Amino acid sequence: MDTLTGTASPSPLEMVGRAAAEAMTDGMVERLAITSAHGLELLDRLNDDETRAAVHHALDALTTLHRTGQIDTLVQVVSLAHAAKAALTDSMVERLCQFIEVMVTNLALWYAPDQVELYLIDFKQGVEFKTYVTHKLPHARAVAIESDREFGLSILR
Repeated sequence: MDTLTGTASPSPLEMVGRAAAEAMTDGMVERLAITSAHGLELLDRLNDDETRAAVHHALDALTTLHRTGQIDTLVQVVSLAHAAKAALTDSMVERLCQFIEVMVTNLALWYAPDQVELYLIDFKQGVEFKTYVTHKLPHARAVAIESDREFGLSILR
C-alpha cells in the first residue's frame, strides 16, 4: 500500500502493462492491429476442413522431406530454377522463339501433314504462333494462343 495516497501499489504485471501502453506509438498500435487481424484471418481459414487438410498434408510432406534430408535439395533446386529464370535475357528468349519457329518451319517443309502432327501451345502472349493460324499450317492439329495450363493439358491428352 502506498503510504502517501493510501491506495494499493500496482503489481509488477500492472506496472509492465502501463509502461508498455505508454511507450507504444500510433504506428506500433496500427501494426499490432493489422498483425492481429491477419492472425485471426488465418485461424478462420484453418476452420475450413479442406484448408486444414491441405495444411496437414503440406506439413506431413515437409516433415518427410526434412527427415530424409531432401529439403535442402529441394531448396537448392528452387534456387537453381530461380537463378536460371533471372539469368534469361530478352535476347535469349527471342533466340529461343526463333529456334522454335525454324523447327516448325523445317518440319513443315520436310514432312507431309500425314507424317507429322504439330500441337502448338503458347501459355504467354501468343504472338509467335498466330502466323500458323493465319496461314492455316496443315501440320498443326492444334494451335492454342494465350492458353491456360488446364486447356494446354487437355489438348495433349
